Amino acid sequence: MCQTCKLIEQCTMQRIVWIDALHRMMEVNRIFKPTFKVDDMSQRQLEHATLAPFLFSSRITKETGSAIEPYIIQKVSHVLSKKEQAKYCIETLESFDSAYLVPGGRFLLTVTTLPTSEESSLVQLWDLGVPSEGIGRTRVSSMKIVGHAFYMLALNITPEGNGLRLFSHLSLSKEVETITVQEIILESPEPKFQSIATMKLPGTNIRTDVHGNLLAAKFDSVQCEPAVVVWDFVHDLAVSWKCGNSFSWDSMIHLYNGFLVISKPRTFLAWGVPSLLPRELKPEHWRFIWWPPLVEEEHTGPGKYHTLSISDSHWDSNANPRSLIMMNIRGSGLNGAPFLDVYKMRQMDGNSQRLANLLTPLEGFQTDITHSIKHALYPCDDRLCFCYCRGDGRVSVCTFPVPDNIGHISQITRAVLSTDTDGQLTSEDLCAGSGRLCIIEMKELRVLDYLPPP
Repeated sequence: MCQTCKLIEQCTMQRIVWIDALHRMMEVNRIFKPTFKVDDMSQRQLEHATLAPFLFSSRITKETGSAIEPYIIQKVSHVLSKKEQAKYCIETLESFDSAYLVPGGRFLLTVTTLPTSEESSLVQLWDLGVPSEGIGRTRVSSMKIVGHAFYMLALNITPEGNGLRLFSHLSLSKEVETITVQEIILESPEPKFQSIATMKLPGTNIRTDVHGNLLAAKFDSVQCEPAVVVWDFVHDLAVSWKCGNSFSWDSMIHLYNGFLVISKPRTFLAWGVPSLLPRELKPEHWRFIWWPPLVEEEHTGPGKYHTLSISDSHWDSNANPRSLIMMNIRGSGLNGAPFLDVYKMRQMDGNSQRLANLLTPLEGFQTDITHSIKHALYPCDDRLCFCYCRGDGRVSVCTFPVPDNIGHISQITRAVLSTDTDGQLTSEDLCAGSGRLCIIEMKELRVLDYLPPP
C-alpha cells in the first residue's frame, strides 16, 4: 500500500498527467478550448483549473444553508478607443443590456444599445482572464448592428473548437425577421465577426434551439398560424411545417436527437424531423407542409402549471445525444409556495407504440422560481446544473446527478449565490465549470468568482 501511494504521488507530480487531466475535464464539461493556454500554465494552475468543476460543485453541496459569498468581484466598464469612437460615432458608453459567458468563464459576449438616432446595437467579445486569477477587461472584437432591433438567440462553438458561432435575429418588419449566424475564430491574428449564413423568416415571435449544424425555430407565420422550421445552416437545407393551434406565447422548443419537441403549460408535443431540402431564399416562396406530431402528452396534477424545459447546452457542435428535462411549476407546495415537478424525457424512436409515457418523474422540490429559466443545463463535474434569478439580487443554483436510464435522481442540491447587491437583476449567466458568474443590475455589469485563486 505504501509503495502504491508513493507511485500515485509521483504520477500526480508530473506535468503531463495534469495536462491530460485538464483536456479530459474540458471535454466532459464542454469548456471552450481557448480558455486555457496550457503551455503558459504552472503546475498549480493546471491542478486548479482541472479541479474547478469539482471544487465548485463541492462548495454548492457544503454551503446549502447560507448564501455563498464570492472571492472576487469586479465591475466591467466600457472603454472605447479613439478609433472605436470614430468608427461607431459615439464618445462614451455607460451600460450593458445583456451578457453571455462562454463555458470556461474566460470569454464574455455583451450587447449594448447605442445612443444614436438610428436603432443599433454594439456587440463585444471580452477576454476576462482565467477565472479565479483576477478579472481582466481585454476586448477581443466588436461589431455594430445598424438599423434593426438585435436579439441574441444562442452561442455555439465551431467544429474545430477554436471559435464561436453567434446566432441572432433582426426585426426587419412586422412580418419578416432575419436569423443570422456569425462566426469568430479566436486563433486568428485579428479576430473578427463574419457572417456565414442568413435566413429570412416569414413570421415573428421567434423561439429557437441550436444543436450541431441545425437550428430550429417556432414562429407565428404571416397568416398568424403557428409554424416551425428546421434549418441546416451549413448546407442551407430546411424543412418547415404548420402546426395548427399548438403553441402558446411561453412554449419552448428543443431539438432532441432527431426529433423536435415543443413544451407548453401541461403539454408537450414531439415530431420526427422530415427530410431537409434546399431552402427557398424568399420568404414569400416558402411552402409549409402539414406534419402532425407523433405524440402529444399532457401532464396532470393539482395547481396552476407553468412549464419550463431545458436541455443540455448548445456547446456541442457535433450533435451528440442530449438530455432533456421538463419542469412544471405549480403553486400548490408548502404554504402555497411554488413547487417544481421534474421529469426526464427518455430517448425516442419512430415507433408510435413506444411514444407513450415519455416523461419519467424525478424528484421534485420547493422552489422560488417565478419566471422562465433563461439558460440551458450545463455539466458541472459529474452533475447537471442550472441557475435563475431569485428577485432579491441573489442567484439560485440547482445541481443534480445525470439521470440514469430509468430516470432516477438520487439528490437535487440547491444553493444561493450572493452577488453583493439587493437590486433586481436583468441578466445573469453562470459558468459552473469555473465558478464564475456575470450579472447585470441597472445596466451595470459585474463578474464574480466563487472559487479562490490557485
